[in-house]
Amino acid sequence: MNYVYKRGLILFSLLIFLYIGNTAAEENGDELFPVYESIKPNIAFWKKVYSEYTTSQVIIHDKRNLSLIYEVIKIKGRDEPGSQKYNKNIEAKKKDHYSGMLKRLASGHKPSSDEEKRIHGLFSSNNLKHLLKDANDNVRAQLGQKDRFMAGVVRSGAYIDEIREILKNHGLPGDLAYLPHVESSFDYHAYSKFGAAGIWQFTNSTGKRYLKINYTVDERRDPILATHAAAKFLKENFNILGTWPVAITAYNHGTQGMQRAVKARGGYENIYNRHESRLFGFASRNFYSEFLAAREVASNYRKYFGELKLDDPVKRVMVALPGNVAIGDLSRHYKIPISDIKELNPALREPVYLNQKYVPKGSRLFLPLMAASGINAASIDIPAQLLKEEQKPSHFYRVKKGDTADRIARNHKVRLQELIDANNLNSRAVIYVGQNLRIPMAGEKIAAASVKKEAIKRQEPEKKPSDTGRSETPSPADKPDTPISPAIEGAQIAALPPPDSVAETVLINPAIVTGDFSVKKVMLFNGKSVGTIQVEPEENLGYYASWLQTSSQRIRTLNGFSRSANIRIGQNIKIPLNNVSKESFEERRYEYHKEIEEDFFASYKVERTEEYIIKRGDNLWSLCEEKFEVPFWLLKKYNPETDFNRLSSGQKLILPFILKIGDETGITNN
Repeated sequence: MNYVYKRGLILFSLLIFLYIGNTAAEENGDELFPVYESIKPNIAFWKKVYSEYTTSQVIIHDKRNLSLIYEVIKIKGRDEPGSQKYNKNIEAKKKDHYSGMLKRLASGHKPSSDEEKRIHGLFSSNNLKHLLKDANDNVRAQLGQKDRFMAGVVRSGAYIDEIREILKNHGLPGDLAYLPHVESSFDYHAYSKFGAAGIWQFTNSTGKRYLKINYTVDERRDPILATHAAAKFLKENFNILGTWPVAITAYNHGTQGMQRAVKARGGYENIYNRHESRLFGFASRNFYSEFLAAREVASNYRKYFGELKLDDPVKRVMVALPGNVAIGDLSRHYKIPISDIKELNPALREPVYLNQKYVPKGSRLFLPLMAASGINAASIDIPAQLLKEEQKPSHFYRVKKGDTADRIARNHKVRLQELIDANNLNSRAVIYVGQNLRIPMAGEKIAAASVKKEAIKRQEPEKKPSDTGRSETPSPADKPDTPISPAIEGAQIAALPPPDSVAETVLINPAIVTGDFSVKKVMLFNGKSVGTIQVEPEENLGYYASWLQTSSQRIRTLNGFSRSANIRIGQNIKIPLNNVSKESFEERRYEYHKEIEEDFFASYKVERTEEYIIKRGDNLWSLCEEKFEVPFWLLKKYNPETDFNRLSSGQKLILPFILKIGDETGITNN
């Protein structure tokens, strides 16, 4: 046989082998990340979401069998006039349209139109009536992600190589570096409705296990610091659960939840096919499939998107701060603009850049590694004279009956205008009993308000509830020079006549934190100082223990709580004050809530409010997590006098509807 021909044949055979091998790897996965037969339709669906359909398209599909795509509809861009209303309407109409059609077909109606014949033909003849009936309840809308995913691939260039190395150094598969595409599209500023932050989307409670999270620093937002935490968390999941499909699902569903699923169903495929629980919903069931799809699309982005110019890898040098330092002093010392420091240090929160706080002692500060700046590992010492002994305190004041803004300003020796600016008050400095006003410090910058104040009705004449349990109520914006009639007794403002009845209104000012953070009834107990507090939303014994520099068990013992007992909103509990002062605890508590609200309103806005009538079966969890996707603290802010431990059928709530700033498509993906 001719030598050249033989060599060409060998080369051709090798190429065929490699092609078949790559195709098999894509279809069947690998030893670490297997592709089960039952999830292949899901993977194919998510690949389409990530690589074919953009955010101007919505896929109407079945949420259990993702191969059933009924229609792909075009929606308006967020900058087009009337886009939100149009998009919501068309999404709702299409979902109702297909649900109604499937219901008719399930009842025995013979398909007559071409569309009905097409939909009917999507289902196998085996158990057709049952399949159609189930499909009627499973119509879902999914926004396309191609443009976002492409942008995420571009952004990932800054850190993905370093992320892969960190994962490998922890003994983990490097391909877990593609997981942030699912969590956040590699958006370093990503923040969820329920407080998950950064590219790895750590919640506050999980993040605190590995990272510093407080009013000055949130290390969840630094991609490298958070990757070290994600590696530890993923490794723990794998060691507990044994396989990567289950461990990755646990990243979304929780370790304990997946332990229960494994105990009930065994391996991943059985969990996917058979596991049912209130919490194991669409997101948890699809999380592993989404990861596999994202891994395929991102690792072969040229195949799906063509050539992309990825962001250049970021080169940084780390400085461990030996003391508190003002951000301006760091800028001047290193001859680096504050904007550059901010870009390299996403973990530093806005109060640091507004001179409300120092960069705290022990922070891991990142600086550019450039010869031109003269910064390298040997030239990072900070002069002792720049270091501050104490952190700047956060001063706040809870408005009491009879207070005025002017009187509060005088008592705290600040200008009235400074108090107005610091709390986004209107020009008449309207305040309400129970608000926690931040008292500005000398020299700080006042952040520009990015959220509007809103007046909502406290009480209204009885209305007949709609079939859905909701009825639209207007939410007029507060005009700068118009005071709102007081909803809380003692507010020092002039009242306008109610618009059409005896209804009262309350001003919701998102710039002001509400809640009672004071320590009451301080007394000696067994020779030690003990105080009493009332539990506020988003608090738990772990947070109290951290702020008090004690243990959760110490608080449990003091209150006679068992290890399994949970605290509830509005409950009075005792706290030990032997390690920190009353004032220090109150400050840390205030900062925690201020941090939550500042971060939320930097990413979301309240689009409108509606009145909702509580129905049988409703509870706090179902309302916040399932029905309306609104954090509880925000729901309480709009319903300050509601006892959420005693919700009853027929009770009225004011429900805020929220939209992500800059992403107002109106599509709900549910």
